Amino acid sequence: MEYVRRYGMESIHNLRDLGGYAARGGVTRFGVFFRSDLPWFLTDEDKNRIRALGVAIDLDLRDVEESVPMRDELQDVPGIEYIQIPMKNVRKAAVRDRPDGRSAFDPEFFWGDEYIRMLESNHAWAKYCVELLAGADRPVLFHCFTGKDRTGILAALALGGCGVSDKDIAADYSLSQIYLTDVYSWMRENIDDFREAGEKSPFFSTDAANILALLTHIRREYGGIVPFLRECGVGGDTLEALCQRLIKKA
Repeated sequence: MEYVRRYGMESIHNLRDLGGYAARGGVTRFGVFFRSDLPWFLTDEDKNRIRALGVAIDLDLRDVEESVPMRDELQDVPGIEYIQIPMKNVRKAAVRDRPDGRSAFDPEFFWGDEYIRMLESNHAWAKYCVELLAGADRPVLFHCFTGKDRTGILAALALGGCGVSDKDIAADYSLSQIYLTDVYSWMRENIDDFREAGEKSPFFSTDAANILALLTHIRREYGGIVPFLRECGVGGDTLEALCQRLIKKA
């Protein structure tokens, strides 16, 4: 199988590989961890291509409330195990009914601040997700809805836990904005919360500053991603297993 950084498919727009980044003592492997937007409206061809990638575990990061009306269709693909580890009530908090009255459609909204809130409120989620990635003996695809926010945070933890630089993590994060153009158009046409949102609404941004703010916070408060994960309860053996899984030694 020939792996690439992004897999162009008809029904999934933001399916990417975490391989190819300089890491601690080597480079991240292709074909181990994949990040994507929601796998739905899947064509038979795309199902076959995902199977060809070897994906055997499908990790859904959405709330159950969110996932019921927007079903992950990889659940229907034989040979792929579906696992859900929700980051609790995140989409609702970002889009509407926030205590500060500022939603992700407000021009002053900053995803970096939101990511800090999201992660600091979900240490157990970080622990469970990283443990799953480290313990899996088969390729894992993980996703939320758009594959940029919750997915971006988990990608940052996995890459950073293996020594990938902040700049490379930010570059990987930033790619979502261009790849999700068609998804954003669909959202504005079909989802009530987004009908009035302009194209430049902060919700749609994956500017590098967003994830760099989170990484700066983690370094300032914990000393980096590895000590942050240890604070969340991730054991040293798990972190070593993660690196063994993802890093191809130089």
